[in-house]
Amino acid sequence: MSKPKVIYKERKKKPALPNRKSKAQTSPEELAMRQDTAQRAAIVYRQMLPGLLVKLNRIEDPRNPKKVKHKMTVLMAHGILLYVFQIGSRREANRTMSNPIFFENLNSIFPELKTLPHADTLARLLE
Repeated sequence: MSKPKVIYKERKKKPALPNRKSKAQTSPEELAMRQDTAQRAAIVYRQMLPGLLVKLNRIEDPRNPKKVKHKMTVLMAHGILLYVFQIGSRREANRTMSNPIFFENLNSIFPELKTLPHADTLARLLE
């Protein structure tokens, strides 16, 4: 019996992040660029999320109704936001998403959002 040969394949390299300076020359320019990005994202979220939230609302909630603090749609939207904002851990999610400025900005996009759940609540639900 002959041993199978190991074939090494060349890995495709990930594209590197650009090594350049910011396009903004002043603080007001940077704020204007960030504001524009946030407004464009809000438009996309507002177009896509209503239909998605209706579909998420169809998911049966396995939790005890007497102990539920956050609706199922809020938890699912929270999970989607963790993915969209590329937040890698629950600890980072709690730290980032509980900031008053972050919540205020999020609330301006989603006025129906009253409170955000703890990331462990989402993890328990998904288990």
